[in-house]
Amino acid sequence: MLAERHNERVEDQIDASGSVGGSDESVFSIVDPQGAVISLARLVVNGQKMLNTMREAAETAQSAQGVAPDQARRVVDKSRDFEQDWNDEKLPLLIVSMRLALEVLDTFGPEGVTVEDPIEAAIWNNKPHVWLNEVKAQRNSSPPPPS
Repeated sequence: MLAERHNERVEDQIDASGSVGGSDESVFSIVDPQGAVISLARLVVNGQKMLNTMREAAETAQSAQGVAPDQARRVVDKSRDFEQDWNDEKLPLLIVSMRLALEVLDTFGPEGVTVEDPIEAAIWNNKPHVWLNEVKAQRNSSPPPPS
């Protein structure tokens, strides 16, 4: 339940930051890139805290497995699912969103930008999708870490 609420908050914050193109692809807007970076950084930190909390809960559940095996298994499964979703979906999206906000900050300054030209807006709106695909492709092609 806690992990599900965290996931919903992450998705809402990403949408609210304006850092990943909106539903109207003919306009691109980030009006406060510094604020977006700060909000996204907080989401990364909070997500890592949640990940640690979930891991600790899983470790505690595993040590109590003899007392309540079904509940322990559910906690361990939820923790594993949260970690996989965080690493595979949420964290890459947050990083790509930060990258976009930083590019807007570097290109247009702290006041941000609203791009209404449909072609230029489409280019800006497409950047997160391209970068996210790059991150996922890199992860899939990277050799596994040494054991």
